[in-house]
Amino acid sequence: MESWREERTRSVEDNEMSLPSLAAAYSTILRGLGEDPQRQGLLKTPWRAATAMQFFTKGYQEKIVDVMNDAIFDEDHDEMVIVKDIDMFSMCEHHLVPIFGRVHIGYLPNKRVLGLSKLARIVEIYSRRLQVRDSYENTTRRQRRVTDESQTSHRRVTDESQTSHRQVTDESQTSLKHFQIPASGKRKRHF
Repeated sequence: MESWREERTRSVEDNEMSLPSLAAAYSTILRGLGEDPQRQGLLKTPWRAATAMQFFTKGYQEKIVDVMNDAIFDEDHDEMVIVKDIDMFSMCEHHLVPIFGRVHIGYLPNKRVLGLSKLARIVEIYSRRLQVRDSYENTTRRQRRVTDESQTSHRRVTDESQTSHRQVTDESQTSLKHFQIPASGKRKRHF
């Protein structure tokens, strides 16, 4: 069986069991920063931070096969399908800081197409894991065997208004372009 069908390293039950130890770790971090975790404004912060980190890394508890949900359709064409501007959010494994970016995916359907919203969901699964910025591009390319291009960047969070992020959802902005593959079979770089 293909590795992407089996991949899952964390379950919902794992999240529940590890939440107290993650919250305790955030209390330790607050103390290390010179803060008092028992201060009124910080009482629930360790728990909230632990829950947020689990959400930011939820890709570890999802499998592509669950997301695809039989959304592969037989279609009588071999045109390249490109989905552009899929927003993505990840966490740098070196500094635990956010990585924001956009992903563009192109693939040759070989008479079988995947629902466009599923591509955005696959991006979310792989982006919601700790990684270095450059590895995201290789992960998607290796796992889905598609041509993809990622535009990512670290952002230094300087105030609360910059901490929000846009989730990748089925309603993400995507653009679809079809390109006829030359009869000679040579593939061109279309994006």
